[in-house]
Amino acid sequence: MNKIYDKLTTLDFAIVAIYLVALLIIGYIASFKNKKKDETLFMAGNSLNWYNIGFNMWGTNVGPSSLLAFASIGYTAGIVGGNFEWYAFIFLLLLAMVFVSAISVYQEVKSNKALEALRKYTETKVSVIRDAALKVILSEELLPGDV
Repeated sequence: MNKIYDKLTTLDFAIVAIYLVALLIIGYIASFKNKKKDETLFMAGNSLNWYNIGFNMWGTNVGPSSLLAFASIGYTAGIVGGNFEWYAFIFLLLLAMVFVSAISVYQEVKSNKALEALRKYTETKVSVIRDAALKVILSEELLPGDV
């Protein structure tokens, strides 16, 4: 069979099992603590900038192991293979930034259109004292001197 598998003891399997159970418990507890609505989960509730999200997307695709793999490919295949991998590394970064910025611009335009459509259906009324009388008027009809 496999040489590494034969060297594992019952204690090794127990440690892995305890680790997995602990992860499940932490995930279960975290999923019910601070329940958030769906709209706050997209783009971190608009609390992050586009470049933060782009770097995070890039970081999930490219890590230290990728850098070691690029160097290894450059060593075994020569400078052409190494350069190809390094260009892919930079291309992923640029692609993530362009993708996330395009999505954020699209979402902003879409939300602005929705807000404008909602504003057409709503009227903002205010109470003012005009000519020594209390009146309820539209906010667009406010004049200087209204209290």
